[in-house]
Amino acid sequence: MEDFYIFLLSVHAVSNAMWVGAVFMGSIIDWPAIKSMAQNGKFPFRFVVGQGSNIFFWVYLAIFLQLTTSAGLAILHPPEGNIEIFFLGLRSFALSIMIGFTLYGTFSSWPKLQVSSSGEAWAIYQYYMYRAYVIFVCGLLNTVAMVMLYMDIPR
Repeated sequence: MEDFYIFLLSVHAVSNAMWVGAVFMGSIIDWPAIKSMAQNGKFPFRFVVGQGSNIFFWVYLAIFLQLTTSAGLAILHPPEGNIEIFFLGLRSFALSIMIGFTLYGTFSSWPKLQVSSSGEAWAIYQYYMYRAYVIFVCGLLNTVAMVMLYMDIPR
């Protein structure tokens, strides 16, 4: 059982890194590049749509793995005491925000972006990026809470 726990924890950590890394790349690295590569205020649709299409599978795989491994880890290592309950609650809150904003982007912002004019696309993508920053911060909170909850760190 210990080996399965370590396997789940490893998959959980890697999937969290995939998701947070993808959001980091899109919001911290790509967004400034997108703004600087735009010519005459024209939105770079090909780049943004290509990026989004390529990242879609990996982000949703990470979400699926986060949810399934979270359930498995909670069963194998139920919270013991108030501090572990707090970190489990923090993780649940952070994951909920991350999933909610990701789903909103996929089903609301993304379709609007693809059929908008260049000017509209800038506004849509700017708010998309604000949500990406929140997802990134929640991903970091999730990481810290995961380490505190599942690693044998003296508290």
